[in-house]
Amino acid sequence: MAARSRLAPVLVALGWLALSTPLLAQEEKEKAKADPDRMVKAEGVIVKVEPIGDSGRVKVTVNQAAVWRDWVRDQATTKPKESPKAGENSVATKGQPVSPADSTVFEVGRKTHLASRFRSSTDETNSGSRTVEKAERKDGSPESDKVRTSPKDEKAPKVAASDLKVGQFVEFEARKGQAERLIVLKPIGWPETPASQEKPSK
Repeated sequence: MAARSRLAPVLVALGWLALSTPLLAQEEKEKAKADPDRMVKAEGVIVKVEPIGDSGRVKVTVNQAAVWRDWVRDQATTKPKESPKAGENSVATKGQPVSPADSTVFEVGRKTHLASRFRSSTDETNSGSRTVEKAERKDGSPESDKVRTSPKDEKAPKVAASDLKVGQFVEFEARKGQAERLIVLKPIGWPETPASQEKPSK
């Protein structure tokens, strides 16, 4: 009973976070519209990638109404080979109904800092970790940055503009329609199980 009472505030907080994500996205867009020089920092799912001629740049549309936990759950249950359209119509791709208020469009080019990171499937509080071992220990704690990793630890692969695809979950920072930073987040662990609990800590 005591353990359940301790979990209650955590569950309430997580529920509030999921509900507030679209509202925060809208608030960010309104602030950016009022101040064009403002840096917009948000996350969501890529719903469109359009090459810009032969420049190597791409125009990306991100649906900020799609939240991390819904996306992770879809990744675990969608089987594109059995149903090719399943991935296109999942929360992973569309999230809540897409509208201009929920989406952000920006260009990704040579000046954009691109990277991929690992993030625990149940963690919506950070920009991910460079390695699997750190992501398994993080779950919202900055202490993982001090974790010593082994030579066998899996490191996040490098990402180029040509690697960006519809359905990827990303965190971005953009100003005046140009992305200054974009991180492709890869889930570690099952949808309802923190990565740190999936296997014993080393």
